[in-house]
Amino acid sequence: MAVETGTVALGADATSEGADLSVTLHFCYQATSAFDIDVDWTFTGTSSNRVAKLTYQELGGSPVVDNFSSPGATGTETVNLPASTFCYVKVEVTGDGDSNSTLDVNLS
Repeated sequence: MAVETGTVALGADATSEGADLSVTLHFCYQATSAFDIDVDWTFTGTSSNRVAKLTYQELGGSPVVDNFSSPGATGTETVNLPASTFCYVKVEVTGDGDSNSTLDVNLS
């Protein structure tokens, strides 16, 4: 599987195709109050072993992991992120597919 990297705008899809479906999104933020983000995903074609999770870590803090329970072929998970002077966030969505499978992930 070839690994591609790039930049995706908020609300735009990051896409993976083929047998090893995997999208990982990274971002950092500063916020004076807690806020919600939506993680949206769509698997098309054959897919199995679907996993989706979000991990965040505030500066000087320990990682906090939110494993989305049994992600379906299409879904949305709303996550509340804390107010922070600096916080790193990683979103991971993966699954097994075939040569005709795709995975689209976006944040809003």
